[in-house]
Amino acid sequence: METKSRPRKSAADRGSEFALAVVRPFVEVWMRVVARRIDVVDRRVDFRRKEPFILVANHSFAMDVVHVPLPFRITPHIVASRDLFVHPFERFVITRVARCIMAPKGGGDVRTVRELFSALERGYPVLVFPEGDITFSGETGTVERGIAVLAKKAGLDVIACRVSGGHLSSPRWATAPRKNRTIELRYEMVMSAEEVRAASPREVAAAIEAALYVNDFERQKELRIPRPGTRLAEGLDDLLYACPECGAFHSLEAKGNGLRCRNCGASGGLDEYGFLSGFRFADTVVWDRWQRTLDTGLAATEFSSPGFLAANDYEVLKRREIGPVEATWREGNLELLGALEVRFPAAELKGVGLTMRSTLNFTHGDVDYVLKLERKAPAFLRACLAAAAVPGGNP
Repeated sequence: METKSRPRKSAADRGSEFALAVVRPFVEVWMRVVARRIDVVDRRVDFRRKEPFILVANHSFAMDVVHVPLPFRITPHIVASRDLFVHPFERFVITRVARCIMAPKGGGDVRTVRELFSALERGYPVLVFPEGDITFSGETGTVERGIAVLAKKAGLDVIACRVSGGHLSSPRWATAPRKNRTIELRYEMVMSAEEVRAASPREVAAAIEAALYVNDFERQKELRIPRPGTRLAEGLDDLLYACPECGAFHSLEAKGNGLRCRNCGASGGLDEYGFLSGFRFADTVVWDRWQRTLDTGLAATEFSSPGFLAANDYEVLKRREIGPVEATWREGNLELLGALEVRFPAAELKGVGLTMRSTLNFTHGDVDYVLKLERKAPAFLRACLAAAAVPGGNP
């Protein structure tokens, strides 16, 4: 990317830099409360560098979006979900202070790409989470291939931050906190600008995937870092929707540190190291891999959850609250009763995904819905995707 005639920074840029300088000490204190961090830094990574670059990171837990860019002298512009922009206060913070770049769920659009390159041309690094989603199980998800295209077109250094321990410190499914939250952030130069320009997009993508891959449980087997609590398992029955002992769906219940199946009576728990006992699988990575093979069967079951429905208008960046609903998955349809009474066939839903802990996003017609579920959000997501993949939408 040509940077000889770099555009001057705007008033918004200068205002953001001033605001970040003011709030940085408070953010650093806040992040020490969120999790104790250990930095491991490649000698080729200079936190005080002035040249723009592309920073990529795995999405280990909710607050890594703050932890990852914190050491850099020039704060990167961060690609963030467009759902954050519909709340006025959050929009003010992430546009006037953090200078985030809005992107639709699952990848960028023309506007996102244009703003990314504008930031790079003005001398700012950019931070991208190529998975596009926070891990539920503790393993890095699929890295979107668009990041390689971006890197090739920019022709800049690519630096990776691999976050380990984030899932075990603050699991996405958990409803209660852990103590002794500890994370490791490993910064390394994935490819220099010259290496990026000489490599194919496939080679760039492979290098980024390798740099970002983490299985928190494989690492934990060696480190054995305790993260104690009194309600460690609560929320786990939302993620784990199939019992590996009897094969029953929706039969698991979690309370305190314990987990049991109502159908077959199998019981166990979650220990302070994050490992499961009493069941065939000892961690959520291998359990989730197994249950994903049953998603067609999941889509043939029926289950429900209370929720709250809203609609986002991304053109004007406003949210319209619709109200409380009872959401039911039944025969290939997402059915809502309450503030809105409607049946959505899975085959007609577009852009289905999860944000935050339990918010189901989907588009039907020209309306972008946001459904915050109390329970079983991963099951709703995977049933929708499995049913939509079957002709007729009814497994």
